[in-house]
Amino acid sequence: MQADLKGQLEVLLEEERQVYLVLEGLIQDEEGCVREQNMEGLMMILQEKQKHISRQEKLLEGWGGLSRAMGVKEGREGPAFWAALSRRVDQEGFHDLVERVNGIRDLAASLLEKEQRVQKELEFHLEAMRAKLVQMKQGRQALKGYARTQGG
Repeated sequence: MQADLKGQLEVLLEEERQVYLVLEGLIQDEEGCVREQNMEGLMMILQEKQKHISRQEKLLEGWGGLSRAMGVKEGREGPAFWAALSRRVDQEGFHDLVERVNGIRDLAASLLEKEQRVQKELEFHLEAMRAKLVQMKQGRQALKGYARTQGG
């Protein structure tokens, strides 16, 4: 049971790490599209990101299944999960799993920071685009007003 459980957890951890690495690349691409104001490219990247986020959600279901198999109601974020796991895996294996989870948490936190930075930049660009649209609208209104005064 110990080796099988540890093996299942290692597979989940590696798949999760891979999802985050792909998301990291997509966030970099997203940042480039935002800077270039490439909205079409941005939409494509957001759709691609959603696929990987859905994959991440399925992985969380896998963690939930392992929790239930150990008789634990809470998921990997709860202390009961780790207490149950520590009773089923040797100390070295447990330490290895904890280190891998911590590495994934660090990666996820880093990606969240990058995502927030990209979001702020996107908001800045959207505000600039709104301002341009307002200027264009005002310019059109001025042109229409001028045309009316000229008899056109």
